[in-house]
Amino acid sequence: MLNVTQIRPPGYLHAHALDDVAQYLAHMIAACGRDVRRSVNQLATDATNLVVGGHLLGPAELPPGSIVFNSEPVAEHGRWPGYAALRARAIGWDYSPVNGAGAVVPFLYCAAMAQPVRPPGGALVFYGALTPRRVAILDGLRSAGVPVEVAYGTYGADRDARLARAGAVLNLHKTDDARTFEPIRCFYPLHRGLPVISEETTDPAADDFRDSVAFVPVEGIAAAFATRDPARAARFARTSALARIAQLVG
Repeated sequence: MLNVTQIRPPGYLHAHALDDVAQYLAHMIAACGRDVRRSVNQLATDATNLVVGGHLLGPAELPPGSIVFNSEPVAEHGRWPGYAALRARAIGWDYSPVNGAGAVVPFLYCAAMAQPVRPPGGALVFYGALTPRRVAILDGLRSAGVPVEVAYGTYGADRDARLARAGAVLNLHKTDDARTFEPIRCFYPLHRGLPVISEETTDPAADDFRDSVAFVPVEGIAAAFATRDPARAARFARTSALARIAQLVG
């Protein structure tokens, strides 16, 4: 039995940014034939714990054999007291090989999360933390006439309502460092057939997405939005991660 437990400190809204991750991991582990349950803030003693959002846990003791899924860039780990020590005591899973935090989990197609494809709407939607670099790029797109919407701090049904009106979803790096790809922001809209435009990256984790995501430099975003192709996003349904995740869970 695997216990996929999501860490959500009381009152911390942004913990919900990892709801999709916990849902995906639970669905995919079950599809591999393993018994799995989901929980919130519960470290089990009768199951192997797979901790999502471990950076929010603080100094803590994990039961032996626990797995910590790292969702944060390595450069930011110092922001969370005790996180490095927590990871050192656990089995590491990660979204990118660039982070060097352990086994890489591919965030690809999950049949249980797929939604009916619908015609795309009119706006280019970005959701994620608004760093100065991202704000400057979004402001530049608006000045160029691109209809941009920001859904920062919007999760669950409210976030999905924004996506239902989207013409495409935009993935941007936090900083000028292009070495890391953010699949978690991309795989969810692709399950809804939404075109995804991503800033170019050198991360090998992006290779599985190149048939279904438009990778462009910053100066090419407006053109990619104007020529977005929902058929490209639909090719995501052919990229299964089951075999690789089955190797991780044994």
